[in-house]
Amino acid sequence: MVRKFKLINALGAEWNLMRKDAFLHSPEGLGIGKDNEYMRSGSAYELVEEIPSQKTVSFEMVFASYEIYRQFANFIVYTPLKLAYMPINEWAYLDGSITSMSKEEIGYSTKRLVCTCTYTATSMWYIPRAARKTSPDVENAKKYNYTYDYAYADELNGTIRVVNNAMEDSPATISIMGPVTNPAWYVSVNNKVIASGALTADIPEGDKVVINSKDGYLEVAEYVADTDTFVRNLYQFTDFSRETFVMFPPGNSTLYIAGTTDTGIDAWVEVEEVHDTI
Repeated sequence: MVRKFKLINALGAEWNLMRKDAFLHSPEGLGIGKDNEYMRSGSAYELVEEIPSQKTVSFEMVFASYEIYRQFANFIVYTPLKLAYMPINEWAYLDGSITSMSKEEIGYSTKRLVCTCTYTATSMWYIPRAARKTSPDVENAKKYNYTYDYAYADELNGTIRVVNNAMEDSPATISIMGPVTNPAWYVSVNNKVIASGALTADIPEGDKVVINSKDGYLEVAEYVADTDTFVRNLYQFTDFSRETFVMFPPGNSTLYIAGTTDTGIDAWVEVEEVHDTI
């Protein structure tokens, strides 16, 4: 199977890096790099901390014309970018930006403009995994309340099973749909809560709460559900005695969503499986 690349800019537009008039060639830097810290112990060295290197991917862009080159240059202005890579059968993403792009003249023999690019990453490689729990509207629906006992909350409220195939804790975006009052969220492993968050707020029908635990994108906010229009920052209404920005460990875990609602919990989670290489 042929590997695939594409770029996504901050406007959500995509550039297919496999197109014949503007394609990516000779990528380097897709492997593993470490900036480990060691401490000398006699004649040996002990590992103190294992730190993944900031990733830099270099490649050539081959353009059929100056016009296509200018279109690409205008596309990458809207940062941050996402470099998407499909080596086998699923997309992985690397946040960052193109920090350099050389420009020569169109080759006499090749009739192509070849530009060397450097993509500097601001994240690790990640693969989004999404799951959803929906409780449909029913007549005479029970009124659920997040203050119930935790085991009871498991029975009555939203339960989402999560499988994280990464080798380390991974961030996630949790979305809880309104109408809901005082929503709370719990991450559990083997029936033990390892992280949680709670919010004292009324979220009307048509809006949603978004909790994003990704570095650089941390937020607890209310959005219009259909359009993702920002409504307000909700961080000040969170329970500061809890972690709020929860992470999901490797392996199996469970996300419990609770809150006061007449219709049952409607929520989803997208976990970003973090990988050093793809």
